[in-house]
Amino acid sequence: WLFGEYSDIFLDWLAHIEQKPGELPHFGWIHIARAHGIGRNWVASVLVRLWRGNVAASFDLIGTLNSGFNDRLGRCLLAIVDEIHEGGDLSWKHANALRQLITAEYRNINPKYGRQRVEFNCTRFLLFSNHAGALPLDEKDRRFWIVECKEAPKPEAYYAELYALLNHPDFIQSIGYFLKRRDISNFQPGQRPPMTGAKAALVALSKSEVDLLAEDISARWPVDVIYFDTFESLLSDSTNSGFGSGRQPSRKAIIYALDRVGIRRASR
Repeated sequence: WLFGEYSDIFLDWLAHIEQKPGELPHFGWIHIARAHGIGRNWVASVLVRLWRGNVAASFDLIGTLNSGFNDRLGRCLLAIVDEIHEGGDLSWKHANALRQLITAEYRNINPKYGRQRVEFNCTRFLLFSNHAGALPLDEKDRRFWIVECKEAPKPEAYYAELYALLNHPDFIQSIGYFLKRRDISNFQPGQRPPMTGAKAALVALSKSEVDLLAEDISARWPVDVIYFDTFESLLSDSTNSGFGSGRQPSRKAIIYALDRVGIRRASR
């Protein structure tokens, strides 16, 4: 119900954690839902109980990227982010750090107090959001399978019955048994997530006024070279004409936007 047509691949992904915990898939999940209270926290509660001690629940992803302290990911099979809403022109500053956090084979665990250590990375990421523009992603992203649930919450009695099951150890063990016995012979840990409708919407919302102008110049500029000052002038003109936020982005933000559309700095 939550994952719709992608339910089977999501269950395969979970079963892969149970059956092959040391083999890291190349992608995590972003689940978007506009309505609150549809049951995603219940799913998280089940997984926390199933892999007790090896799940970073309510993980502060942006706080970790900002501070660099990632001790909560130590020895974790799964990190669950309850609400992610990065968005905006400045959000791309986290892109490289996020890529390393998710896909690096080995990770430097950096506790706020104590010695750093190196660990093999086997942490999968499951992100929940109520915003279509949850994270800055481009068309080339290979890290996230994105799905959106547009359903309204079910009746209260339905969730009361589900939450009562959390107190039954046999129920949690049955989930583990189900995942352990599930056939995942067709699951491909290295597959590239498709461009789902939810992902296309997220990619579109990730684009700032700088990205849109860079795309336009990349497609229409009559010669192979453009001066950086010229691009800044065009950006200023578009901003002053009412297009965008009215705030001039930093030089670094502009360079990143140009790089994303294939406009590279020429050597002298």
